[in-house]
Amino acid sequence: MNWQDRIIIDPRILVGKPVVKGTRLAVEFIVELLAQGWTEQQILDNYPGLTKEDILACLAYASARLQSERVYPIGVQAVRVLANESFPADAVEALRTSGHDVTWVRTDCPGISDQEVLRRATAEGRVLVTFDEDFGELAYRVRTPAPFGIILFRLPLTSPSELASMAIAAVESLGDCAGWFAVVERDRVRATPLPSGP
Repeated sequence: MNWQDRIIIDPRILVGKPVVKGTRLAVEFIVELLAQGWTEQQILDNYPGLTKEDILACLAYASARLQSERVYPIGVQAVRVLANESFPADAVEALRTSGHDVTWVRTDCPGISDQEVLRRATAEGRVLVTFDEDFGELAYRVRTPAPFGIILFRLPLTSPSELASMAIAAVESLGDCAGWFAVVERDRVRATPLPSGP
């Protein structure tokens, strides 16, 4: 099953979630219906125009994403880190206190471009930690080769101490995550491979 013929990602539809081509039905919605016990026939009866092939494409897409995703348990290891300028000082200091080698764009080279941040992470062999989602987009859209890792924190900006604790847990569970783009959420860490280049 070639899911690419039937599944599209368009930022104008459901904020860029993967959907069945020609619909506003998200892949995750179809998979959730199946997980809730809906039969293929019930889905087809309730969503006219949807085909068996569309449902199979949703499952093939989900399978492809799961095959490329890594989920890391919490662990401990020292890591070389480049903290983006938006990363809070308390989290930077907490990582340093935990024994990690952290440089911080805010104090070392404020205002540099995204490309310069990525070049610095590459040159120094550091994992980039950031709250800026643009780095993921840059790595995937421009296909920036990434021998380092990127950890995106997608968390509510609650207290600085809570963010510091989450930063330590995430960095220690992922290590340098070379070649991976990881997303840290409140209850999990997901990772997918970064592109290897043009």
